[in-house]
Amino acid sequence: MDKVNTVEKVEKVERVERVEKDEARGANERSPAGAATGMLTVPNLAKKLGIKRADLDAALLSAGYITVDGKEEVLTAKGHNTGAKPMKGRFGNYILWPDSLNPMQG
Repeated sequence: MDKVNTVEKVEKVERVERVEKDEARGANERSPAGAATGMLTVPNLAKKLGIKRADLDAALLSAGYITVDGKEEVLTAKGHNTGAKPMKGRFGNYILWPDSLNPMQG
């Protein structure tokens, strides 16, 4: 992989993370229930837990909260039972997770 492709991929990930954060903030502001329950995107939940996003993604997958279909993460029934909510954004789908979730614990 050349340096240009790597830079483009990093920029795309950063753009998606900014959009997820903005959309989650907007969802919380529009929904008093969402604001009261403290729903977070994966990047924000990872930040709250003090871990890398990739580590959180791996933990969500291994715990059975999500599956991967092509390039998209899909919420499973087990993930839905945590209170997570699939969302549709301008740039694709994402999942809001309860801020109390910690898949890194047993």
